Amino acid sequence: MVIMRYCYKGGTFWEWELRKDGYIVSRVSTRLDSPEEVCVLGLTTEPQFRRQGYATALLQHVLQYHGEQGVDVAWLMVTTGNPARELYRKLGFREVADPDGYVCVMKKKLQPRKEGLSDVRAR
Repeated sequence: MVIMRYCYKGGTFWEWELRKDGYIVSRVSTRLDSPEEVCVLGLTTEPQFRRQGYATALLQHVLQYHGEQGVDVAWLMVTTGNPARELYRKLGFREVADPDGYVCVMKKKLQPRKEGLSDVRAR
């Protein structure tokens, strides 16, 4: 597996892809809202690769990267019926707001790791 990172808009927006055998299996975007906070956007996995751990691996990698860059908090919005909500909980995201009963805001405190990311190739 290879994780690709593409950076746009002066380093404030990233697109991430997890590839297996040359195919994009899972992808996610992140947006730096401030030097301390990153928003996770649009985590998706191709249907034939779902429930095999690819989204988990990709999101863990992305969160580790941002933590190593000094970002303190990751946040996202998810509909209450979305099955990905359980994945986010398992990765340490916690509900902080559910303003309308339909969309939930979740946040996670990021922890920097001592080891660097050797498998990310920036383009």
